[in-house]
Amino acid sequence: MWWRQVKTGGAAEVIDYEAFKKQLCERFLTSDPVGDARDRLAELKQTKSAKSYSSILRSVALNVTDIFAAESLDRYIRGLKSGVTAHVKLHHPRDTEEAPQLPSRQGHGSGYDHQDPKAYS
Repeated sequence: MWWRQVKTGGAAEVIDYEAFKKQLCERFLTSDPVGDARDRLAELKQTKSAKSYSSILRSVALNVTDIFAAESLDRYIRGLKSGVTAHVKLHHPRDTEEAPQLPSRQGHGSGYDHQDPKAYS
């Protein structure tokens, strides 16, 4: 929709790449993308499979440029379903690469949501 307005003159004229980039960022980027990602991490909870939750958490965490491994692991564990949280904590995972493997090893929050293969958190 935005690009159609630009092409038909309904938006400010794009003269060169830098002007295009500026308009694109003004239209689609938030003023604080890192803060927005931190907010999303704070609210993120496992509602489907552990595998889909892990994937979403890693994707969001990539936008937090100054996140440390320990903080990422803590956010991951806090967002798991309660039964899965206890199981993962018992095994003291080192990082967010190891932690998602623990629930599926014991059948807790298995790696796949058989009801919805496109599970989102």
